Amino acid sequence: MSVDASLIKAHEEIIYSYCKTPSKNKAQSPQFHAEGNLPLIELVHPLIPTPWSSKNEGDGWIWDKYILALQKEPIELGIVFSEDREKVLAIRYPYSMVVFYHPEKSPHYPSKRPILVLSIEQTIHSLGVLRRSNPFFLGMYHQNGLEHSNFGEYNKEIDDPYEIKECFFTFLCNYLKLPNQPKRIGNLKETSTFLGECIDKELGKSGQPSSFTELKTIRDSLSALGSGKLNKEEAKEIDAALANKLNMEQVKEEYPPTDIFSRPTMPMPMHSEDDGEFWTWGGYLCFFQKRPRPVYKFASNNQGPIPDLMIYHYCLSIFSKDSFEDTSGIYSTMIITLEQMSKDLGGQAPYFLGIFHNQTRENLGMYTNGTHPEQIITKFFQIAKERLKLVGEPKYSGTITEHFPNFVNSLKPEKT
Repeated sequence: MSVDASLIKAHEEIIYSYCKTPSKNKAQSPQFHAEGNLPLIELVHPLIPTPWSSKNEGDGWIWDKYILALQKEPIELGIVFSEDREKVLAIRYPYSMVVFYHPEKSPHYPSKRPILVLSIEQTIHSLGVLRRSNPFFLGMYHQNGLEHSNFGEYNKEIDDPYEIKECFFTFLCNYLKLPNQPKRIGNLKETSTFLGECIDKELGKSGQPSSFTELKTIRDSLSALGSGKLNKEEAKEIDAALANKLNMEQVKEEYPPTDIFSRPTMPMPMHSEDDGEFWTWGGYLCFFQKRPRPVYKFASNNQGPIPDLMIYHYCLSIFSKDSFEDTSGIYSTMIITLEQMSKDLGGQAPYFLGIFHNQTRENLGMYTNGTHPEQIITKFFQIAKERLKLVGEPKYSGTITEHFPNFVNSLKPEKT
């Protein structure tokens, strides 16, 4: 049996963290505490114990704003994602406790993605040699799943679930500064159902369609992953789709659809000196345009030449899918620009970044980086990601001309 390179690399990193902690140290509560909102863990680290994976029925609790799930001998996430289910395990987990935000109290969108994964763990594979006599440690995956902390050797009875539970509860009580006592929900299945119902309730408050809720439940349960119904990339895409859908609702008030003719100096969407580029990202359509002409050049009845007030070297016009399908007008979410004052107004002006949104124009300051199209579109997408709280990556779909030939033809000079 073989172990793939990602498992060996991750395993060596864990071994290194163990080497920094003397093996005789007793497992103990942390000397630091969680601060602020804890990020959701991206389920991509191959050694994380898989949520909802247990050799027995498990247990679940509510404790303050958290939901806890106790699992016996969960398998590694890398094995779940692997086509070879007979891989040698790098880490043995007799028990793990997965911590989630309660959906009604979460600072994030409602999710079955955990924020912490505690575990009693033992390294059993090192450079091709099985080592089952290694000591057990108390460990924790946190900080988006990219950090693993080791809290010393666990010397109590490894097969006593009450001792394990006491260890986990004592740790979490100190780390999360928890009040009172946890309240039991039931076994893992009942806990997962409870968490799913809370998520559905919260999504219902935000007006999300039931089909989207069902899609999220499939994604987050990981049962689909374990049975091979979804691969790793498909799971990440669905997860990003959910986050983008919910974030879209949150930013709608700040970035509502805006009639482009209310700001005639903004670039005309989809007009480009070349064929342009068409991208999609979540619920948005994005158009990357070269040297677009301003709206007023299309709206004016003046047959004579109209001087350029501003040169738009490039822009990224962004529409929500709903507003793009509105046939009563052209309503953009935002238009990000690389612009320069026209020479007609005197002098060689510097480049600036700007955003048109909600009937206003915002100046983002001077732009001094390279002017290669790839550099510029990367900058535009960075701005869009931050402003619209986008998750994942944009997808290139082809040229503007290819997808919207009729609209592009209507913008040609001889037809305006």
